[in-house]
Amino acid sequence: MIVQAFKQMIEEENIKFDVIGGTATAAIPWAAFLAVELRMPMVYIRPEKKEHGTGKQIEGHLEENSRVLIVEDLISTGGSSVKAVQAVRDAGCEVQDVLAIVSWEIPKAITRFEEAGVQMRTLTDYTNIIKLAAERGDLPDDKLEIVLKFKEDPAGWAEKMGL
Repeated sequence: MIVQAFKQMIEEENIKFDVIGGTATAAIPWAAFLAVELRMPMVYIRPEKKEHGTGKQIEGHLEENSRVLIVEDLISTGGSSVKAVQAVRDAGCEVQDVLAIVSWEIPKAITRFEEAGVQMRTLTDYTNIIKLAAERGDLPDDKLEIVLKFKEDPAGWAEKMGL
């Protein structure tokens, strides 16, 4: 279902790319499944260069000037995503889009993506997940606004809520 949703997003948004790049570690399977579905090459991107062996940060065949679509599982602050974007750009390639399953919608992530000149596209987000939980009765109505405020300031949320 996730791969089909990514595929639909790519088609609807007319996202162009030559290679799919999965971020280590949780997004590697999703990138692989998508690459198989689309019959596209795939690489994976570590957070840092290896300190042994070949010392690579990007594994797989990546030709200079390739357009890389980065796949993430979850975007919280955007730090690891933007780090992956930079690694690909440092390899002489282009990145315009990052696809993710979910975003926590933390303002810091939005700022990081804007500063990096990259479009963040997600299948769902914190707000939709929390609203669905409320609709299903898993979250009491009187707690909905309190829980939604988390994304505004995750580090200070508990204190602001008196927890």
